[in-house]
Amino acid sequence: MGDYDVKNTEYQTDIVAEFTKACKEFNIKAGVYYSTGCNGYQSHIAYKNGWDDKTALEHYNKVLETQIRELWSNYGEWYEIWFDGGTRPVEQGGLDIAPILKELQPNAITFQGERVNPINNTRWVGNERGYAPFDCYSTISGESQSDGVVENDSLANGDRLGKYWRPAETDVPMWAKNKWFFTGGKNWCESSDKLLDIYYNSVGHNSNLLLGVVVDRNGLVPEKDVQVLTELGDKIKENFANPIAKTSGTGNLLELEFDCPKAVNQIVLREDISAGHNVHNFEIIAIFGGKSKKIACAKVIGNKRIFRLKKVIADKLILKITDSDDIVKITDFSAYNVDLHLSFANKLKLFFKKFI
Repeated sequence: MGDYDVKNTEYQTDIVAEFTKACKEFNIKAGVYYSTGCNGYQSHIAYKNGWDDKTALEHYNKVLETQIRELWSNYGEWYEIWFDGGTRPVEQGGLDIAPILKELQPNAITFQGERVNPINNTRWVGNERGYAPFDCYSTISGESQSDGVVENDSLANGDRLGKYWRPAETDVPMWAKNKWFFTGGKNWCESSDKLLDIYYNSVGHNSNLLLGVVVDRNGLVPEKDVQVLTELGDKIKENFANPIAKTSGTGNLLELEFDCPKAVNQIVLREDISAGHNVHNFEIIAIFGGKSKKIACAKVIGNKRIFRLKKVIADKLILKITDSDDIVKITDFSAYNVDLHLSFANKLKLFFKKFI
């Protein structure tokens, strides 16, 4: 609807179809970003005339419905649908999207779409720096939508007693200075070490990482960025490929024994979250030569928790759960000794921990 269409450019291929085809080829689940509350067409129609202009608003909603029906009907099942900035409430003149979603994409996870899909929903982590809080609950109380204009710590932390399961999604561009789009000229791509640091502080804090990849004017990811992404993937594989030891089990005390004293500087924990969060406080203790030392503690495990530590020598590690709702089931308790590829800032943090 309208002339804002790829058919009116030199590139007359269905880009969305190409994208979904490529995802299927590489066995990647596909998602689509279409902002119903903040996009260029809205700015032209609604912001120009004001939301009080009912004629303009009705026209915008008609365009909006036509476009989302096209996107949600022609390309198969979407794994995730992104509502950037949330959705405009129906009582404020917004399009009633809920029945359209239920009709066309009932299984899609929705980001910031709780007004149209209150159950299968994820929330914004509250910043675009790529860092989830140290303890990041997947549950939250009340509405979790945000326009994304300012940082929001209350969204980031979640709530232990929250009744809504809305895991945090941590979005960040891989270019520095919050550059989401190709600008030409200077390449602002972060280093693979910086992106790995983001990985540890998002995925490692029970959050999903959404890394914004820049595409240039030729429709390609810049060569330098491809190199950095390759390095990042290699480092993640390397850092988690060879655990010193790993175990799993139930109960509030779990031991990870080594065949001889080992140097440990990374620990991974995963909790069975099929019934929600269960662990609410825990500590990890290193045993060496009969002496014990607490080397990590936190409240949340969730889907995945990763600790990077100053290297410690241990005969065994003990995971001690000090607060839980029920019988705890840990699906992964692993120890590693790896080259952590730390960013300079985190190298300083670990260095100064020696004197604390």
